[in-house]
Parts: sequence; structure tokens; C-alpha cells
Amino acid sequence: MVLGLGMALGAALLTGTVLRRTLVVVTVRGGSMEPTYRDGERVLVRRGGRCAVGQVVVVRQEDDGLPSPAPRQAVAATGTGTAEQWMIKRVAAVAGDRPPPGALPEPYATAGGSVPPGALILLGDNTHNSYDSREAGYFPTTHVLGTVLGPRPRPPYDEDATATGMPGCAYEELLASGTVSDSVYVGNAGKDAALDRGWLLGHFKDAGDPRHSEAVEIKWGVHPRGDERAEWVRGEERTALLVLISGRFRVELPGRDVLLEEQGDYVVWGHGVDHSWFAEEESVVLTVRWPSVPGYAVEESRER
Repeated sequence: MVLGLGMALGAALLTGTVLRRTLVVVTVRGGSMEPTYRDGERVLVRRGGRCAVGQVVVVRQEDDGLPSPAPRQAVAATGTGTAEQWMIKRVAAVAGDRPPPGALPEPYATAGGSVPPGALILLGDNTHNSYDSREAGYFPTTHVLGTVLGPRPRPPYDEDATATGMPGCAYEELLASGTVSDSVYVGNAGKDAALDRGWLLGHFKDAGDPRHSEAVEIKWGVHPRGDERAEWVRGEERTALLVLISGRFRVELPGRDVLLEEQGDYVVWGHGVDHSWFAEEESVVLTVRWPSVPGYAVEESRER
């Protein structure tokens, strides 16, 4: 389990290329997708792509000139400076499919045939409280913002604050944050670690870097045989998790040594525990410490 954690951290945070303008966070307002997505839940949406039956998508409501079911109208701010109406629905049929029974209003329902090119049938999971293709008919594929990848945890503050005074709505009120291209960094642990003495994430990264954090720091340590810390860490204020990825690595603690020799072996120590380390063989270790605070670095010239 620990090895999986270490490899997942390395793969998720530090492999591939930088994602740019492909993801957006939106906040669901309304109950038409319950129980799948509830009012106030944040979801991660991948822009573009081909829609498939069963996927959940974010779609711009077409202004067809028909009376809206006000006052149950929702507003979305997409960061473009313009107000648009967005909904979150599930794809029930795509071009070439036969429309599901009851999924279209007249005159579409009696017209027969299959879903035309460039059109979708979209339905809410909460069928008793959803404005969807049953009232609006077909939705153009060109109006789809993207596909919902899954829920995104809400931060302790409401960064997606919306206008107050809005009535409850069967539509979904979506407020998109800025694209997350500025909040995602993807690289390679070995290559990136070599640029900063092994450190991948922590307070020491530039404030504008998504790898900047005062809550946690992560190190991908590659140690030749015989490598050791130049001096003990004393007055420790952090908690640490050290996972052996490969090699044979000894962690020195007051009154005892812990030898990590099987892939996935790990040790955790907390506040007030002095420590040092020694690489008995060429080793790779993943270290996670929290919080990330200054004052513990050893000058490079003093490490051996």
C-alpha cells in the first residue's frame, strides 16, 4: 500500500507534460442531477472531446426564443466576461441513435428517425426535477463545454462565490473557475529532483509555482551508496513519512536505527524526533513532510 502511495504521488504529480487550458472547475447549483451530483458540489470538467452515451456533460443552454421556466433560471460566469446559461446533464443519445422513449417533446417525438448529426439528447438524473431534452429537444454538440471527469473537493473557503438572491432552480447554476492550467504541474521526478536537490514540492518553490506549499513538502531522493546526512536534524517540528522505492536505506533515530530494505518499507516519525540517515546501497526514497517550514536545510558542501 505504501509503495502504491509513493508511486502514485510520483506519477500523478511529476510525469507527462503541462496541461494547458483543458480542465475547468465548475460548481453545480440545483438538484436535477441528484443523486449523482448535488447542489454546491464542485466537479472537474475536461474541455472538448467527443460525447458518448452515459457521460455527464456541461452544456450551454440554447436560446431558442421559447419561454424559459423562470423563475427557475440559473446563471454561469465562465471567466470570459459574459454571462451564459449552463446546465449539467447526462448524454442519453448521440447522432445516429434512436431517441429513448419520452426523451423528446413534440414535434420531435412524432418525427421519428434517429438523432441528427451534430445533436445530442441530454437528460437529468433527477427526472422529476430537470429541464432537459424532454422540454428543450436536441442540444447542439457545439454547445458542449466538456465532459465531467468527477467530483472535486471543496476548499475550506468558497472560491466559487456566486451572486446572491437567486431563487432555487431546476437548472444547474455553474460557476467556472479559471482554467487549472496554472494550478497543474506535470513532470518527471528524477529529472525535476536533480534541479533542486531532490525537492519537488514545498515552501521553497516560487509562490506562483503550483508546487509551492507551506502545508507539505515532498522529496524524491536519489542517493549513491555511502551517502549520508552531514548532521542530525534536531528540534524537529514536522511529521515525516519516508518510503523506500529501491535500494537499502537506514534511518537513524534516537536509541535505534530503522533499516528499509524491501521495496515499500517505510517509517514515520513525528514532532520532536531527532534523526539522520545513511544509504547502505544506492537508493531511491520518497519523503513527505508536513508542514513545510524553513530552517532545516544543510549546505550542499557539507553533505557527503
